[in-house]
Amino acid sequence: MPVSEFAEQVGRPLTDAVRAEIDEGVRGAAGRIIKGKGATWYGIGGGLARIAQAISADERAVVTCSIVNPEVAGVETVALSLPRILGINGVIETLRPTLDDGETKALARSAEILKEAVSKLGLG
Repeated sequence: MPVSEFAEQVGRPLTDAVRAEIDEGVRGAAGRIIKGKGATWYGIGGGLARIAQAISADERAVVTCSIVNPEVAGVETVALSLPRILGINGVIETLRPTLDDGETKALARSAEILKEAVSKLGLG
């Protein structure tokens, strides 16, 4: 089910304004953490603790984490975060929500940027 359809069903339509708000929230998260705590490592530590908890307790929880993916939105062999089900053996499944054309293009561009950065470091 596309994210926009889910949003409609729960009475929170995914308008352009809402998409822009989400985008700004994600992009500005590090700045808000730095302003509030002085550094971003608190957010990283909290995220890592949550991942470790999901694995150690075999929660099969849905969390966003990065692994090398064989292909994402047409970009091959790229590490980026997607929603994943985590349990005692690590990633059990990667969830791939249905995306519209704009979302797919944005995801592909993000994957390309990450792949280029790794390549510049001589790692990929």
